[in-house]
Amino acid sequence: MKGLASRTCVRALALGLAMGGVCPSIARADTLHIIGVDRDDDDVDGRVDAEQDVVPPSNDLFDLPLPTGKDRSIVVRGDAVRVLVDGKPLAFASAPAGAKRISVQGVRPGRGEVVAFGQTFAFAAIDTWPVDGQDKHVDPARSHASFERTPPERLKGSPYAKTDNGDALRFVLVGMPGDLPPVVRLVARDPSGGVVDVLESVSFGSVPCPDGASSAFACGSTSPIRIVPDEIDRDHPMSVDRSLRAVLGGAVEVVLPVEGASRRGARGRAARDAARSHRSVSWAASGFSRTTDGRRAAARGYG
Repeated sequence: MKGLASRTCVRALALGLAMGGVCPSIARADTLHIIGVDRDDDDVDGRVDAEQDVVPPSNDLFDLPLPTGKDRSIVVRGDAVRVLVDGKPLAFASAPAGAKRISVQGVRPGRGEVVAFGQTFAFAAIDTWPVDGQDKHVDPARSHASFERTPPERLKGSPYAKTDNGDALRFVLVGMPGDLPPVVRLVARDPSGGVVDVLESVSFGSVPCPDGASSAFACGSTSPIRIVPDEIDRDHPMSVDRSLRAVLGGAVEVVLPVEGASRRGARGRAARDAARSHRSVSWAASGFSRTTDGRRAAARGYG
């Protein structure tokens, strides 16, 4: 799984779960590709992209090389991924003539294969569930969140237990046991996509999977992540390892680290490189706010 990663994003107040870049990666036949379940809502219509009939180009997708010979056949094995032809779900068992883009999209956690034009492309799809202090799922296309409104405090007891903090979010990853990462990186972006802050090497702990998840899956969770508006709150010693500074209208990405990628801290020059060293795959939702609506305003710049 060299050179691959996955991303998930959140916004607070006018922050929302949103896409970053729009340049899909090219799939390789000799690689197991980690792909995120595409839970963002780039066109802000209230439906996650994995359920839509038309999907725009994004870093959630892997592009397949276009056929160069007579073999135009495409076979999807398993239900973890689907194939899109020019943004629309594949309707037949072959690529239509004139197709300009053939992409693979994660739709549910698990393993899947796409046999296209005589080559086999393998995928491991990882789902990301944000949950609030009461373990309630924060739907990335329909739910809302906020900036931190409680004073910094140390966690007491298990970091994965229920809390009275209604603002902090835990990110639960769902996938096959061998596909989950030991750590993730959190990257806060401004509305134009620039890096605001980075929280390095956020560890995961094993937790029970969400209701309805297959017994074959394993699940890991971050501790509650505090999205804060200023450096004073960000650097408070009681919560500095789980606080991330963000800005209104921006986004917060949860990124699986790429093998061999730079792990430099990102409060300085490395902030500019935070996205370049990762494969960005995300679920996202626009207008992520408990206190204001802001759907359209939050969506600008992210799709």
